[in-house]
Amino acid sequence: MTKKISSVILTAALMLQILIITAFAADVVTLTLSSETGYADDSVTISGTYDPSEWVTVKAIDSDGNLVFIEPVLSGYDGTFSTDFVVPDVDAGTLTITAGSGSNVAIAEFTVKQRTYYYDDSDDENDEEDSEDVDITTPDGETITGTVEETEDGYDVTIDFRKVTGGSVTIATQYVEVTFDETAAEYISETAGSGSIVLSIVNADTSSLSAEAQALIGDRPAYEFTLSAGNTDLSSFGGGLAYVTIPYEPADDEDVNRIVIYYITDDGELIVMTDSNYDGTSINAKFSTGHFSMYAVGYSDVAFDDVSEDAWYYDAVTFCAAREITTGTGDDLFSPDATLTRGQFIVMLMRAYGIEADEGATDHFDDAGDTYYTDYLASAKRLGITTGVGDNLFAPEENITRQDMFTLLYRALDILGELPETDGTASLSDFSDADEISDYAEEAMETFVAAGVISGSGGKLDQLGSSTRAQLAQVLYNLLSE
Repeated sequence: MTKKISSVILTAALMLQILIITAFAADVVTLTLSSETGYADDSVTISGTYDPSEWVTVKAIDSDGNLVFIEPVLSGYDGTFSTDFVVPDVDAGTLTITAGSGSNVAIAEFTVKQRTYYYDDSDDENDEEDSEDVDITTPDGETITGTVEETEDGYDVTIDFRKVTGGSVTIATQYVEVTFDETAAEYISETAGSGSIVLSIVNADTSSLSAEAQALIGDRPAYEFTLSAGNTDLSSFGGGLAYVTIPYEPADDEDVNRIVIYYITDDGELIVMTDSNYDGTSINAKFSTGHFSMYAVGYSDVAFDDVSEDAWYYDAVTFCAAREITTGTGDDLFSPDATLTRGQFIVMLMRAYGIEADEGATDHFDDAGDTYYTDYLASAKRLGITTGVGDNLFAPEENITRQDMFTLLYRALDILGELPETDGTASLSDFSDADEISDYAEEAMETFVAAGVISGSGGKLDQLGSSTRAQLAQVLYNLLSE
């Protein structure tokens, strides 16, 4: 009996020991870098999670296998850890960052870029031809003189942003034109402090891209844009935007509606800029961006069998398809005369303005289903673009009314700060059925009428009528191609 009791106690003790070991076994370490690319002397924050109150060894190893940084970091009570790492003066390449201990290690990669330094050689008579002055202008007519200096594979524009006193700033060179809006200009000025900023524009090497990506770009211009203030790489602009213009003369057989700008990710993926367009008057391709990286002029030769070149909606559908705002209805068809459903509308709207779908979201409309519009509906619901039709329903398969279409469009543009300007030449009172507009749609309809987006037909708005897929493509084309 005593042996049996001892055996039970021993078994219980072993189980308790296993539970204790399991409970305090090391968690899987996580690792995050504040930036995945940069230059020598840049500061990078390395952070992550591990066991609470445990030492974590953080290392950086260069592409030749040399240890260039090591530091033990004590995690907090909640298991989080963080340390700052100054990028050493190493050749351009990849640093492998690790954090953890033993076999429990997380790994991340940091790309060290080659910096092109600017120096003032204005007094060097032998090098006078290497740089030239450029005028930077602000909306109030203020002119700031900067310099353009050719580099091995591009050029640098150096500007004294201390002279920026407000408003947007336009940097016009013989190569490209960049306009920073007021928010971006203010952020850049504050970051630059007492120094100058350098806008570097380098011819991008696209030879490592996939064959498909290279075909989309061809021999068209491709540039990598960087903006730096001292040793700080300003990859973004504090919530502001940069409007970029790239000179490009189309080939004789190129449809200008298919000319787009691609953002080239670090992984070599091409992401079309939905607001990119071609200005035939100035012979420029244009786009806006909230961050600098690699961008290229490209050509998206998408066509549908049921969209003929003489159709009134040909330009609009071609423009939208080239920017992946629409992929059609299958079998190389667009179905231009088909009535637009609420689900189709929300997808085209979100794609047109670069609003990402909420993949993996849990807060859905009850009828969102599991289809092409599901995640876009979740995003629209989260952002307040739509509250549905009641009882947590959206009715995605029903035809969308004109007043609902313009209400959702208005809310999206209001959130993005991109509502069209109104000139007051038209108003709701010009239409005989204006008093039939629902209260929730009145502001949206008034705005788009005053902006010339809605012109009506036969003196009526037909706000409860439906729209075709071609009509929506035309509305988006009118807004995006301006």
